[in-house]
Amino acid sequence: FEYSFDGLTAGDAWDDIHVVRVAPRLRYAVDEQWGIFAGPVGEFSAEGGSRFADSIRGGLLVGADWRPSDRFFIGLGVLGISEIGEEALIQPIVLITWKITDRFKFTTQSWTSRGGRARFSYAFDGGWEASVAAGRERERFRLDKRLPGVGDGVGEKNSFPVTFTVAKTLDSGITLEAFGGPVLDGELRIEDQNGNNIAVSDFERSWYVGAAVQLPF
Repeated sequence: FEYSFDGLTAGDAWDDIHVVRVAPRLRYAVDEQWGIFAGPVGEFSAEGGSRFADSIRGGLLVGADWRPSDRFFIGLGVLGISEIGEEALIQPIVLITWKITDRFKFTTQSWTSRGGRARFSYAFDGGWEASVAAGRERERFRLDKRLPGVGDGVGEKNSFPVTFTVAKTLDSGITLEAFGGPVLDGELRIEDQNGNNIAVSDFERSWYVGAAVQLPF
C-alpha cells in the first residue's frame, strides 16, 4: 500500500506499507457433514525501512464446520495471534457459503487479523460473475524511526471498504477479476514505541481499484 497525506507540515506520516499474510488450513472430515480445521497464521506488516523482527506476528486458528447440504456450509472457530505493539488478538472466525439459488450466492471471510467481510455474488451466462462485498478492516504496521517522538512505533488504519467485482472464468479454469470501490469511515492512528497514542484522525472517503488472476490447481 502506498499512502500520501495532505496538510501535514512535517511531511507524510508514513510512505509505503508492505504486508504479507500466510494462513494455510488443514481440514479433517469427521463424516459427510462435519469437519474440523486448524492451521498456523503468519503475518508481516511494516513501513519500508522497519526492522523485520519487530514487524512479524504469528498465531493459530482452530474451528469446526458443518455442511448439511451442497447449498450451505458454515464454519465457526477462533483465531489467536500476537499483535504489533499490543497484546494478542483473539478474534472469532465465521465462514459461510450459502448458495441461495443456482446463480445467487452469499459468503463470508474472516480468518486473518485484518477482520472480516460479507459478499453477495451473482453468476451470469458465459462464465461471468458480479459481486459486492463489504466489511470492517483493521491494519496495524510497524513504523520506521523517521517520525519525531514516535521512534519505531505503530501505525493503524481502520476503515469500511466496499468492493465491487466483475469476474470472468475462462474455459481453461483461469479467472480474471477487476475490482474497486470506496473506503468509508476511515481512521488513522499513530502510537509511539511505548504504546501511547500520538495522533488520531479521520480521513475522507477514498477510492481504490485493482485486478487479480486466480489459477486452478
